[in-house]
Amino acid sequence: MRAMHGDDALDNTTPPRSVFPFFLIGVHFGLLQGALFFVFQIYVTATFMGYFAVVLAWMGGVILSMKLGIPRSVEGALVLSVVAYFALLRLSALIAPFAVALALYPLFAVVVALPAGTFFRAYSRSVSSRSLFLHENNGFVLGLALATFCFVQWGLTFLYLAPILSVGVTLLAFVGPRSWALALLPLTALLAGHFGSRAAAAGLLLIGFIGLLTCFIRPRAVATEGRDEPIGPTSHEGPVGPRVSRALLVIAGCCLVLLQFFITREFSSILAASELTILVVGIAYFSGFSIGYALSGRLSLAVLRLAAVAMFGIHLAILVFAKVVFGYLVRAGLGASALVGLLFMASLCTSSLYSILLPRLIDEQADLSLVSGYTWDLGGAIGGTVAMVLLAATAPDLLWPAYFALMVAMLVLLFRGTRWRWSVLVVGLFVVAILSVHQGAIRRHATEDYYRTRGYDNPSVVFQGHSLYHAVEVLDTFADRAQARRVSRVSFINGVRYFRFYYEDGELSAESKLSEFSYYLASLPAHYLNEALGRPIRVLIMGAGSMYSVRRVAPYASTITIVEIDPLVVEAARKSWSGLTGVDEIDYQLVLDDVKHFLRTTNDVYDLIINDISAPYYLGTTLLHGKELYELVRTRLGPDGLFAEATQGDPNPRRYDSTPMKIIRGVADVFPRFRVVETERGVRRGNQGFIYASDELDLETDALTSVMRADEMYEGTSTYWERSPHFVLHRVTPFSLTNMETLLTRNVGRVERRLRMDDDHESPRLGRILRELVDPDNPRHSRLIAAIGRRLRRPSSWGMSLGVLALAILLGVYRPIRGDPN
Repeated sequence: MRAMHGDDALDNTTPPRSVFPFFLIGVHFGLLQGALFFVFQIYVTATFMGYFAVVLAWMGGVILSMKLGIPRSVEGALVLSVVAYFALLRLSALIAPFAVALALYPLFAVVVALPAGTFFRAYSRSVSSRSLFLHENNGFVLGLALATFCFVQWGLTFLYLAPILSVGVTLLAFVGPRSWALALLPLTALLAGHFGSRAAAAGLLLIGFIGLLTCFIRPRAVATEGRDEPIGPTSHEGPVGPRVSRALLVIAGCCLVLLQFFITREFSSILAASELTILVVGIAYFSGFSIGYALSGRLSLAVLRLAAVAMFGIHLAILVFAKVVFGYLVRAGLGASALVGLLFMASLCTSSLYSILLPRLIDEQADLSLVSGYTWDLGGAIGGTVAMVLLAATAPDLLWPAYFALMVAMLVLLFRGTRWRWSVLVVGLFVVAILSVHQGAIRRHATEDYYRTRGYDNPSVVFQGHSLYHAVEVLDTFADRAQARRVSRVSFINGVRYFRFYYEDGELSAESKLSEFSYYLASLPAHYLNEALGRPIRVLIMGAGSMYSVRRVAPYASTITIVEIDPLVVEAARKSWSGLTGVDEIDYQLVLDDVKHFLRTTNDVYDLIINDISAPYYLGTTLLHGKELYELVRTRLGPDGLFAEATQGDPNPRRYDSTPMKIIRGVADVFPRFRVVETERGVRRGNQGFIYASDELDLETDALTSVMRADEMYEGTSTYWERSPHFVLHRVTPFSLTNMETLLTRNVGRVERRLRMDDDHESPRLGRILRELVDPDNPRHSRLIAAIGRRLRRPSSWGMSLGVLALAILLGVYRPIRGDPN
């Protein structure tokens, strides 16, 4: 028998009778990758390093398995993967994430990803790459969606049971009786009716329906794969050879990672619903992959080149105008249509461009196998992930130019060997240069236009920044169009308003809802504990926000430590609110870390720990208002320490499923002593609750109320102790790793409000709004359009643009004496 080496050593596995197993293994990969991400977020760290480790480990595992050919069989790889997954799950749950453990987590994650590489390698010689990528990706999209729904529904139970069930069904499809695997599809549909979440039930039904369809699709064999028009010759002498093909795949992989970051960031601000945003955008984004895979063998080279040029303009328009267009369409009463349209653009017109290249180059280049081509593509994605992290942390303004520069490089490679390659290069670099110079102004004006559609009068950007976690924006609003009379300053994180201060006599007023909130959250427990202990206290504040809490605890503290995951939040607070909060004159220690990771690894003990993290609207923040966090907090409190937490609303005992009651129940399950202070009235005071809990400190209601009287903050409050009949907690279930089922419902409700789906009044017509946008005399005239108009009216702009265009045409028309290289 002939010995095989390198890519010749690929398995030649007999393909199944239908693509159903390919679809099913894609569902398993989606579930497994989603579960892996949740494990890291819960037990290791919620910082970008957790996501960074999962993504890199997964892609690294796929490459390792494909190149080394281990494990040899798909079945063996699946079993090994699940074993490694459970080892990682138990290790991360039992051992605190110190340096040694952090080095082991990615290694286990690499092993978890091995079946993906083994699968593609095993069928690469018998099934066309287009068929493999298309049907596996369809399952992967649904697997990711199902992972999100099921984790919110069942929490840890899902993390333990789902991989076993999923791999069992997948193994049945590959090695067991096919009828058993098929029988599970109607069973899936039957179980869907028992889900508490209608969205999760719909997801199960969708998986069952698409799974049944795949049973009637035969896999396309390599030998029958059509070639409409090769993207280049298969020899090294042609205009597009193996080296250029590999370069195209690297660029495509890198661009896909950056594109996902951009789209998710934009939609997070638009929808303000973290998990739902990631889910919706992820489905649209990966659906674009399937569109590209399906089109990969059906587009001629000429059409592909023209489509790539058009996509360059579409990408530019989406990233520049998406928020503005969305805001005005919502104002016109077309919110749902705008969302569907943007998702369509995000899938068909963005990611699909890059996914066309992968199977096309593999199937049409004799020198490029599936293993080799997919390795180059994943290598580009790894490079894009590293570049994204580094640039987002050090030079975020380079992300846009870097992305479009890569697109220009891809276009030049596609036009290689034609007369227009230099024209494309000149025009592309000109556009990238213009974008680089003016991107700050573009973002500023687009942000002002967007928030004006949301009802903020004459906004002006004070601070704007993007990180791997958040989009942070601070605006001043004005009473007049000339922006001479300031009204308020507003802070937004991911499009959600977090606090607002008003101007009085040209200065920010210290009295606001936030100032009242921060008194009860920080100042009251600090003042009380300072008197009870008779000494300055050691304070830990979880979450920076505006850093107003630092000012509140400073008079009573010996040390102040702030733990914040995102340095951008701190930067915004220092630049926008330091005059109000006075943090520049206060000594404090800032720790940039995930709160859970910090509490699990620090040895410091504190007298007062304050939870100043936003309400549990998202998965990340819900994990920071649950029993598991309170148990970690308890380990870091001194014997007479105190924990302070806002209930994020009015704690109404009759609404036992509400967020305030869940928070109170979570604290009550961990701490034996606590007091609840409710604020019911006041000029700026809303209905709110605050809970102060301790392990051994003898909390006294009279002492607590006397502090409020001394601070003139007692009026309009009620105080209850832990045994008060006012609270009946036996029907309340706290937020925990097994109870987060309300998250998606609240996310959906927030999206509906953002889209104004429940508005009863007649919305203004789109035509009138469009006229307002372009009318310079209208108060609602778009500042982005006005800025672009001012730039276009400059003779230098026209001269430069026409000069570049003339040069591009000249380069395209001119032919060398040697003749056309084609």
